[in-house]
Amino acid sequence: AASTLLRTATTSRTVYAYSGTRVTITSPSTVTSGSTVTLRGKVISTKTGNGIGGVTVRIVRDPAVGSNSVTTVTTSSSGSWSLRWTARTNTRITASAVAKKTPSGTTYIASSSRSATQPVRARMLCSVSDSTLSRGQRGSGSCSVANLPIGTPLALRYLFNGSLSTLATGTSKSTTIPFSFTFNARGTYYLRVDLGANSRFVATNSALLPVTVG
Repeated sequence: AASTLLRTATTSRTVYAYSGTRVTITSPSTVTSGSTVTLRGKVISTKTGNGIGGVTVRIVRDPAVGSNSVTTVTTSSSGSWSLRWTARTNTRITASAVAKKTPSGTTYIASSSRSATQPVRARMLCSVSDSTLSRGQRGSGSCSVANLPIGTPLALRYLFNGSLSTLATGTSKSTTIPFSFTFNARGTYYLRVDLGANSRFVATNSALLPVTVG
């Protein structure tokens, strides 16, 4: 008698589950110009609340000075992403999850985006010409601040016996800030140059500059 062999054919099929997304960016902390920072965030499913791995994130950085830059990263299995970069001025950051589609072109991971601002302090290089003066003797100094906008509010202040006082105010004329000062009482004074917030930097104070008056 003839025998018949029956075979069951199975075809593998990929099932795509649709999900909206939500991009997060960890709030950037203020850094000094020239610092390397790590931007972090996550792509989260609006359906499950869990992170989504393997998603391409397009990161656009728009600095106050210079051209935009675009970088792409891929989320980890937990949905996390990160990017190391050097911040020089205040920078607007937009992170966008790139939509994922099935082979037939149907979107199953939706796109979304989130923006944040990286605040940056100016890097101030300040010095005085002489840190030891006589009473009534005129002293001078200067600060150099790369990318400082003209018209930035300035203040020259000093700390003496626990009190902070203002010697002079004005606005910047260039990236170099010259200043002068005179003290009539003996003691050690700590000078400080303050910059007001502007389009490129948050408000910034210089390091204290000690001056001894004898």
